[in-house]
Amino acid sequence: MKTITTSVRFVAPLLFAIGTFACFTTAGCAAAQDTGDDVVEDESAVTAKSNDPFDPRACTGAELSTSDIAKYLPAGGTHGVAGKYYVATRRRTCTNVSGCSAWQAGAHEVLSEQISDPAIPMTGGNVYAEVYSTNYRLPPVVLNLFDPEGKPWFHVAPPAKDLDLGYFVEPGYISAKWACDSSDMRSCEVFKLSTPNRGSFFEVGEVIRSGKKCVVFSLTGSKQPTSLVEDQFEARFLVRLK
Repeated sequence: MKTITTSVRFVAPLLFAIGTFACFTTAGCAAAQDTGDDVVEDESAVTAKSNDPFDPRACTGAELSTSDIAKYLPAGGTHGVAGKYYVATRRRTCTNVSGCSAWQAGAHEVLSEQISDPAIPMTGGNVYAEVYSTNYRLPPVVLNLFDPEGKPWFHVAPPAKDLDLGYFVEPGYISAKWACDSSDMRSCEVFKLSTPNRGSFFEVGEVIRSGKKCVVFSLTGSKQPTSLVEDQFEARFLVRLK
């Protein structure tokens, strides 16, 4: 009996060690281990944020509110750093008979208030939260996008309580009425940007979607090289809050 007891005491740990080794070397246990790792990697891929304004996955979630913007204001302050914005452009050609071609990615587009005014490259930049107005008819806070030269470019505001403006995109120092695919506005045909028909004289763009920490808005325009053809242009801005 004494010998049997001793054998069991030494054999049991050995069986456990063999079983453990077998679990990590058999296909079934290895698959179980890999499955757990894959789940973590997939979740990381899903939560990765795209900075492409044309990617629907770049901005999702509950709608941005004025209180979400106000969180970026320091106590007693009127403005604070809120994040970054990214820009992408595209264009296509349309006719009444054949419809529209596929969208083609743009490059080197610029904006200008008038054709003779300096052209501003449409690239990304900084976003600030700012106190906008104490007038009950206007949004209390806005997101202010600065152009590459450090000047205010656009104000973007979500719907405010008791305010029927909805979203709006307002020009800063530049009205952004013209777009062009060259650094020299006078050397190419320009797209006249359209204004959303909402009864608001200051809007130049339209919000496509928003989330708790993001907004996507669009500027669109067109030109007619001939009476049969219309060239269409779109610039989309993705505002990514930190």
